[in-house]
Amino acid sequence: MAGVLERTLLRLVARPDARAGRVAVVAPPDGEVGRSARAVVAGLDRIGFATPIDLLWPVEPRHLADLRAWRLGVVHLANEPERFADALRLAWSVPGLIALHELDLGRVIGRLQVEGDAVAIAAAREAAWAEDRRGTGAAATVAGIARRSRGIVVACEQDRAALEGLGCRTPIVVAPPPAEDPRTIRSARRRAARLRARATARGAGTLIVATPGEPRWERALVAARAGLGPGAEVVVLGDDAASTGPGVRVAARDPAERLGWLAAADIVVHLGEPREARSLVGAMQLGRPIVARARGAAADVDRGALVLVERSSELGAALAGLIADPGRAAALGRAAAAEAERSSRQERAARAWARAIAATAALVHDPTAHPMRRWAAALLDLGVDEGALARGWGLSYVRALRELRGQG
Repeated sequence: MAGVLERTLLRLVARPDARAGRVAVVAPPDGEVGRSARAVVAGLDRIGFATPIDLLWPVEPRHLADLRAWRLGVVHLANEPERFADALRLAWSVPGLIALHELDLGRVIGRLQVEGDAVAIAAAREAAWAEDRRGTGAAATVAGIARRSRGIVVACEQDRAALEGLGCRTPIVVAPPPAEDPRTIRSARRRAARLRARATARGAGTLIVATPGEPRWERALVAARAGLGPGAEVVVLGDDAASTGPGVRVAARDPAERLGWLAAADIVVHLGEPREARSLVGAMQLGRPIVARARGAAADVDRGALVLVERSSELGAALAGLIADPGRAAALGRAAAAEAERSSRQERAARAWARAIAATAALVHDPTAHPMRRWAAALLDLGVDEGALARGWGLSYVRALRELRGQG
């Protein structure tokens, strides 16, 4: 028996798993989340990120065991049950780095609860605890996976603040949405001419293109359009838009067509849907004047590059003001393009992701991490809260582990 074990160990040492030096990125190949994930990978390649990256999709049962073979697993999550239920289960089972494309996983957790999944039961329990303790609404649904993960990437400071409001102590990195490839932007401009001609043939003098948002914001946009006159047409980029009306059209969510519509627009309206942050960046690259809900990624943009509105009732006045002042609209478009160019040139998104991957991988492979977590769980079971920690309870063991790590 000893001889078999020795041969097995020698074989493993002689032929280590090549995946141990690579990063696995779990994200769909399409949709806004998939496009964003692949843009991040391309950005990492451009800045010379040294660790090779493998793209994994779809999530399969074998990944629950296999993902540990990679140096780090990076799982992208959004609130689409049919696509991300298995990804949430994987991120929970093999804690690593997660990218939260929105701070609401309620529908995903609900789908897994129907299936009787243990992950969903645990996640729902933590969501209920967070809601009861913090009163955070839909964001409470990410409390469990945020606590269990070793690192989190979000797209804006507002999301970081919301997670910290949940009591999250997992390291959080803010990585702005990645820019579109210049070739994609050029292709969008070519499509814009055809789409614009089609709108003009319908009698549209002013073309307003909007990304999807909450139903009340979409309804407010429909109401605002009614006050802009018969020459204004609104196109909502989503086949599941909540509202339609006279002068309001809905365009399919094909990525290339979406960018073409953004390029054709006289004014772009960003209604604040977190997954649409990349469309906001694309509209900026295209030099479009933008009216945006003051939340998420839009709140982090320089105030001179777009018009921010706090309430849905302000949409009409914001749009009317830009239509009445073409010079101001053109200046906003130029400012938006300049802001996007600065962000793109500095490769801020890729560098933020590189920091997140390196820091999370170091934490995952920290030999003191497991005993630290066991100690934290024991203190929690004993009723030690943050106040007791501030008075020094249980910290001597933590200091000893840190000394061991420093010696390593």
